[in-house]
Amino acid sequence: MCAKRDGKFYFKNEKEIMKRFGLIPTKQSGGGWIEKEDGFNAALICQHKSTDAASYRIRLEDIEKLEYHAMVDHKVPVFMVQYLQTDDIDLLLRPNIIS
Repeated sequence: MCAKRDGKFYFKNEKEIMKRFGLIPTKQSGGGWIEKEDGFNAALICQHKSTDAASYRIRLEDIEKLEYHAMVDHKVPVFMVQYLQTDDIDLLLRPNIIS
């Protein structure tokens, strides 16, 4: 495993990943009053999590917050997990989104 990453790495990585998927990165990683979550476009709002580990634990609270912000903004919620060691990315969607 590599040395512990600092906050600057995670902010920069998050912005690059959002752009890679055609999303606009939010200011302050969604910490402000207006823009929430980590990225968005006309149709989607995305929460991005990254890890150096081989697994990631998803909290229902994070999904519920994302869904709330998506409902307020009238967008589709997408939860993204990035495994930094391999740059594999998984997207989590509710089944009703694709049916």
